[in-house]
Amino acid sequence: MNKDNFLKNSPLGYALHKTILNENGNPIDYEFIEVNETFERIIGQEEVKLLGKTARAVIPDIEKSEVDWIDVYGKVALSGSSATFKKYYESLDKYYNVQVYSPERLYFITVFTDITETVSQKTKLYQIINNAKVGTWEWNIETGETVFNEQWAKIIGYTLEELAPISIDTWSKFAHPEDLEKSNAILNAHFEGECDLYECEVRMRHKNGDWVWVQDSGKITEWTDRGKPLIISGIHRDITKRKISELELNQKYEIEKLLSEISSEFIHTKNIDTSIKNSFGKLASQIHASRIYFFMLNSDEETMSNTHEWCAEGVTPEIDNLQDLPLSIFPWWMKKLRNDEIINIPDVSLMPPEALAEQEILESQDIKSLLVLPVYIENRLYGFIGFDNIVSSGNWTGKDTQLLRLLSDILSNAIVRKLNEEELKKSYNNLRNYFDLNTDFVFILNEKGEIIAINKQVREKLGYSEEDLLGKSVLLLHPEEVREEAGQIVEDMINDRRGSCPLPIMAKDGTRILVETMVKKGFWNEKPAMFGISKDISEIKLSEEKFSKIFHNSPEMTGLSNLTTGEYIEVNKAFYTKLGYTPEEVIGKQAYSLVKLDKNFRDRIISELKEKGSVKNIETIMHAKDGKELNVLLSASIIQILDRTYNLTIASDITESVKTKQELIQAKEKAEESDRLKSAFLATMNHELRTPLNHILGFSALLPDMTDDESIIEFSGMIHDSGSNLLNIIEDIFDLAIVEQSEIKIRENEVYIRDIYTELKKQLQEVLSESGKGEDIHLNYKIDSSIVTMQIITDTPKVMQVVSNIIKNAVKYTHKGEISLSLVLEEDHHLSIKVKDTGIGIPEDKLKVIFEFFRQVDDSHTRKYGGVGIGLAISQRIANVIGGTIKVESELGIGSEFTLSFPITIHDTNILNSPKENSSFAVPDLSGKKILIVEDDPIGIGMIANILKPTNCQIRNAVNGQDAVDILKERPDLDLILMDLKMPVMDGFETTQAIRKMLLDLPIIALTAYSLQKDKLKALDVGCNDIITKPIKKEIMFKKLQDFLIK
Repeated sequence: MNKDNFLKNSPLGYALHKTILNENGNPIDYEFIEVNETFERIIGQEEVKLLGKTARAVIPDIEKSEVDWIDVYGKVALSGSSATFKKYYESLDKYYNVQVYSPERLYFITVFTDITETVSQKTKLYQIINNAKVGTWEWNIETGETVFNEQWAKIIGYTLEELAPISIDTWSKFAHPEDLEKSNAILNAHFEGECDLYECEVRMRHKNGDWVWVQDSGKITEWTDRGKPLIISGIHRDITKRKISELELNQKYEIEKLLSEISSEFIHTKNIDTSIKNSFGKLASQIHASRIYFFMLNSDEETMSNTHEWCAEGVTPEIDNLQDLPLSIFPWWMKKLRNDEIINIPDVSLMPPEALAEQEILESQDIKSLLVLPVYIENRLYGFIGFDNIVSSGNWTGKDTQLLRLLSDILSNAIVRKLNEEELKKSYNNLRNYFDLNTDFVFILNEKGEIIAINKQVREKLGYSEEDLLGKSVLLLHPEEVREEAGQIVEDMINDRRGSCPLPIMAKDGTRILVETMVKKGFWNEKPAMFGISKDISEIKLSEEKFSKIFHNSPEMTGLSNLTTGEYIEVNKAFYTKLGYTPEEVIGKQAYSLVKLDKNFRDRIISELKEKGSVKNIETIMHAKDGKELNVLLSASIIQILDRTYNLTIASDITESVKTKQELIQAKEKAEESDRLKSAFLATMNHELRTPLNHILGFSALLPDMTDDESIIEFSGMIHDSGSNLLNIIEDIFDLAIVEQSEIKIRENEVYIRDIYTELKKQLQEVLSESGKGEDIHLNYKIDSSIVTMQIITDTPKVMQVVSNIIKNAVKYTHKGEISLSLVLEEDHHLSIKVKDTGIGIPEDKLKVIFEFFRQVDDSHTRKYGGVGIGLAISQRIANVIGGTIKVESELGIGSEFTLSFPITIHDTNILNSPKENSSFAVPDLSGKKILIVEDDPIGIGMIANILKPTNCQIRNAVNGQDAVDILKERPDLDLILMDLKMPVMDGFETTQAIRKMLLDLPIIALTAYSLQKDKLKALDVGCNDIITKPIKKEIMFKKLQDFLIK
């Protein structure tokens, strides 16, 4: 058979092709040169239709194929290489193995071998594999064509459709980079024949973002004709669960190993702080934390401190910055810890609003996430342990939480053990200290009565060393003549037949010491032992003798009673004498039967006595035998005599003192009543004297405006001047009464020196104007400009009162010339106010007399100038109260200079606007204003009406408070009320209170003849807006009406 017949009749498909190149020399198509019948059947075309045709013409969809056949065949034709691959032809439902090789350049031959049976067997195998949920893969190493089954895609969460187009790069895309490198190494080894099977466990990225583990196994199934690997097939098995289990087991093992090491560290540690630090370092190998730390609450339970810290490389320690932090700045944090909650913060920037304070603190340390667990010891929050991450935010794993909880448990147990060890050490030290510092002699004996330990007192006071006594019988400590008796007593005490031993013991030098010895059973070094405690009672015996002498010779009633039963055991002679009892009538009786005390009060005293050990100075009554009651001051103390407790009571007879005290109280009450009556009398007299003066001065001031008769004007002026003199005398008398009646109280306030100066200047002008000497006397004023705006603290009213008296005297005793007012600030923070005049002057021998009550320069002056001689005396006393002085320099016939100097506190030096100069008061126009006058005195009503007449206001009258209230109910549109304070039916105080219940804003000005300050303050307290003191001055009246009614 020749070659042509062989190819034509061959069961193998055969075709010869020629590659067509473009201008760049790259294959763009190929031409069919020769084919056999088998090839025709395979592709469904006759030979006559194929020969001379190109692949693109015969196979229009060739570019849509998964494999670029023109490129694959072109490379073989150009390079002279070969290729093998599988291809399925749907028209024949057959699989062919296609071998390609180039006989010469640009030409290539394709040989098709039917492998349908083989593929069918593989398909059945793949079905079995699919049912086993195993992924399969097949890779043509030469062409890169790769085939996966649906299960392969499903293992990583996809479908094959989602993975298309599929190639070997699909595998590379989803494999973990680290595992891919390992896989390639094993695969190359298999290709080189170094291993029969390719096997590798790799991680692949699942569709949900997780890593899944697969066991990748494969084997070369076909080789090229040159012996190179051509086809490798294999399977994927999902081993994620196994790997997770293995990982968990490994982690568990590592954790158990770690915890075992940490636990061992703490068990054998000698320094818990070092162990904590070491445990943090070991724990760091298992977690991805930047910092591990422990915080402990301080003893005040109001602050906490970072006590231990581990930091990763490159992380700045924060422990020094986190000491004594107040718990109050971590409210959200502390609430969670106190509720025993884990604080798990994956992202600090997303903390809840209520944790804003904590968020700011954490962000200032660049913390991105943290995990914190509270540490409790004996059900009390002791502190907390935590992890920080300053690199990135992210969730903390269950492993992290488990490790932290286990470390917390280990740490808390270690702390408890440390505390127990410290407590045990402390207890041992306390016991050792107690043992050695005990002032009694302590002996510890074994069951044979041999000494096995002694305390410091035995060594130092008795002079024995341990070598002298250890292992010896305790009886050797007693004098030889009482040892037998001591042995019997010790035996009785051991058998609970006796409580103590009264026999003496001997020091090493033979000195006998009186002791009382107690023996108790117990354990020493975990063995039965007896504890002998011998108390030196030598001093006690001496003290008992001294106590007995003091007790019986005390002049106070002294008793000794049983603390439990209250029965008297012994009382002294003073007790019998003062109460009249015999010893037999008292001993054995309850102490409370002789003391007059309420039962509840008595029980409280007993409770306090037992709690504090003593009570003092309880005033009560004791009953004498004859029925007489004695006032006593009772004190009691609990005292110890040997091993018994008693109540020692001492009662001091204060009957006479109580009587004197009651008499003093009665005298005080009488004095207070007298003061009250005196105050009432002063207030009444002040009112009664001012009321008629109000009429006299008021009408005498109105008369000049009502007539042109010069004589009437002159007489009215005289009446007014005399009335003013009388008013000054009355005011001086009442000032004296007030000063003598009570202490002058300082009431300091803030005031500008400028305001004091302005007010005094105004007073001087007014007093001079009222005196009628204005044309004969020139006024001078001077103040240092540096103090004008200075604000000081002083009692301004008292300063004004003193200087006002001085001003009045200056005007009174000066007929012509000048009066000067000046203010100077001295270097020692004293303000000096000087008033200098060119008046009559004062003889040198009278300069002190003028400051005495009821004294003036001489009687002739008193007759000529009037007055009662108390103004300067009162001023001197007020000056002394505010810490100041009044000095006077005078020359008879030349004039006088009075200086008030007093200490001040400088409060401020701010510059204020200059005060406005006083201007004379014009009559205000009150047209249309309705004023109600509430006054029970018809003369007073007439006078006020006449004062108001020029203002053109509308006036209504009320004769008492009730009348005023009734009028106001009918006419609530009143603009102002002038209210007298002393009236029948309803006085001004009650009336004002009643009006204020109806109208809050209606202005009420009190008209009062009361000059006492307390009465004025009372008027303001009940609701009056202002006060005008009688006698009424019309310029004052006009000024206040203008303030309230003209805006």
